[in-house]
Amino acid sequence: MASDLTHEVQTPADRTRDSYVSALSLLSDPTFVLDSEGKIRFVSDSVFPAFGWQPNELIGEVVGCLFRTADAKLLSQRIANLPSKHGGNGFEKTLLEIEARRKNGTSYPCEITISHGDVEEIGRVLTLVIRDISAAKIREKQTDLGRTLFTAGPVALFHWTMKEGWPVEFVSQNVNQLLGYSARDFISGQVPYCDVIHPDDRGRLIEKMEKSREEGVQRLEQDYRVVRADGVVRWFYDFTIISSGEEGPPRCVGYVLDITDIKLNEERLRDYSDALEEANSSLVAAKAQAVAATKAKSAFLANMSHEIRTPMTAILGYTDMLTELLDGKPGSEMLKIIRGNGEYLLELINDILDLAKIEAGKLVLSITRVNPIEVVEQVLRLMQVRAQEKNIKFTGELHGKIPETIAGDATRLRQILINIIGNAIKFTDNGFVKISVRLSSPKEARPMIHFEIEDSGIGMDAESVTRLFQPFVQVDTSSTRAFGGTGLGLSITKRLTRMMSGSISVRSIEGKGSQFTVSIAAGSLTGIPMRDFSPYRLVDLVKENTTVTNPPSWPRSIVEKVNDSLTQASEVSPMKDIKILLAEDNATNRKLIRMILQSVGAVVTDVENGQEAYEAAQAAARAGNPFDVILMDIQMPVLDGLTATRKLRDEGYQGVVIALTAHAMESDKKRCLHAGCDGYCTKPINREQLFSEITDRLEAARV
Repeated sequence: MASDLTHEVQTPADRTRDSYVSALSLLSDPTFVLDSEGKIRFVSDSVFPAFGWQPNELIGEVVGCLFRTADAKLLSQRIANLPSKHGGNGFEKTLLEIEARRKNGTSYPCEITISHGDVEEIGRVLTLVIRDISAAKIREKQTDLGRTLFTAGPVALFHWTMKEGWPVEFVSQNVNQLLGYSARDFISGQVPYCDVIHPDDRGRLIEKMEKSREEGVQRLEQDYRVVRADGVVRWFYDFTIISSGEEGPPRCVGYVLDITDIKLNEERLRDYSDALEEANSSLVAAKAQAVAATKAKSAFLANMSHEIRTPMTAILGYTDMLTELLDGKPGSEMLKIIRGNGEYLLELINDILDLAKIEAGKLVLSITRVNPIEVVEQVLRLMQVRAQEKNIKFTGELHGKIPETIAGDATRLRQILINIIGNAIKFTDNGFVKISVRLSSPKEARPMIHFEIEDSGIGMDAESVTRLFQPFVQVDTSSTRAFGGTGLGLSITKRLTRMMSGSISVRSIEGKGSQFTVSIAAGSLTGIPMRDFSPYRLVDLVKENTTVTNPPSWPRSIVEKVNDSLTQASEVSPMKDIKILLAEDNATNRKLIRMILQSVGAVVTDVENGQEAYEAAQAAARAGNPFDVILMDIQMPVLDGLTATRKLRDEGYQGVVIALTAHAMESDKKRCLHAGCDGYCTKPINREQLFSEITDRLEAARV
């Protein structure tokens, strides 16, 4: 302790003072003795753990330094209001609750006992005892919280005896809010607690309580329903502590909590979960149905392709042969009409299959390096006959720098251009159709190559342009429309263009013509040679044949191909004495293909199914006279063409096998090649394509 109340020479007053100070030092709470100016003259050692000050640091300081400013003023006022003199012996005490401040700046609630009075031989003494009441304040808050909870919240306290009716000895007043009965109703026995439990739950609860008592369970939690005084059913959570005495029934104390909202939410959640599970089950079933439908659709398309293309092979093939026999004779014009309508029907079949494949996500692009000018040249050759028939000026132009190759699918790019140019020719009675090719800056992050098809045809109004790319929609829907078609071509064209990371736009003026612009992503052009055209007309096709000259800096092969295309007929590679095994189950098509092959000098052996093809190929090989080529139809009885091909390859057969199939999907081609076929031809059989495929595969086999 620290004090400045001691003296060297002890007098009776000194001894009294020392005894007083010693007595104060025994107190566990921080104790201070103040002089008349409110300065500290004595401090007990207990001040350090309470305030963090050493006792000698506070001697001579004003006691207000231990409190917040406002509380220090309140303490000073209380001390100032004390009477200056005290009559008689003993002390007068007064209490004050304020916030004490520690040396580190933190504070805590305290209770100050201010004692003042006269001490014999000393005189008037002012003493402060500071007691930390933090724990008491916390307990007080907890008590207030509990009181609030059990008087205002959805909770009620119960004290009852575990005997018949469960008589209540005590219940909190807010039970009226929960059950509509007063506390007096329960305590008087007028309303036994058992009676408010829902009849459907009462037996279960009584049985559970009895079992708990028998097993010595001291703590019990349970949910049950109660019936309020107004008849409303609510859910309660019940927490009970069971205390078994030596004599008499067990006494129970606990609380009940209204959990109706929780139960309702649980019920809603269960309903939602059940609905979600049902929806998921429906979704799984719908997905399975969709997958099955997609598979069925793909199978249907494949079968329809086969069933339609197979007779078309005979129709177009025999028409070609009759046309050659009746060249210039009566009936030849009718054969040309049959041929034209057959080609139109085949085009319609291809469009429907393409649209179905795109919608089913089955159409996959084959992205390679493509020469855009060669594609345009091929389209010009293919479409020249239609333009010549209508005496339309048909031209192709190259502008600026054109890359030697771009990234794309050559087959689909060709299809896009043919669809648009075909429409341009169809809707143009006189004038011109022109295709122009140009490249956006090759230095762009995403260079685009643009194909512009312009015509001087009938054009369209703005409303018609908006409907142009919808499937099965035609600009002219009147009963007197002059132009046929399914309305599929442009819809397919737009979808194919998007698949190639491109776009298509249209400008049209009714009565003056239209311009379609197809923009395709060119892919990376790093290291790709560029050809400069400023500008150059690739070809000009009218009724008379035209010979073009070699454009600057362009491979001669392109011009040679264009000039070759303008000749009256193209030569077919010689196939004389080539030994061919033809496997085809359709007798009509088998006879037709045999006649086509024999007409160019091939030696043909034909069989009706894959098993016969397998046996004939093996027999010829063993006899040392193998076939040069096997033309293997895919869909045949006994043994299909793919299985027959696999069996031959598994046994080391090295000869050329070319698949013949009416299945026109890309996946079918891959299946054929994977089975071991070297090539692939679709039905209806195109003679030039068939001859070219045979000679190309034979040449490749010889290398």
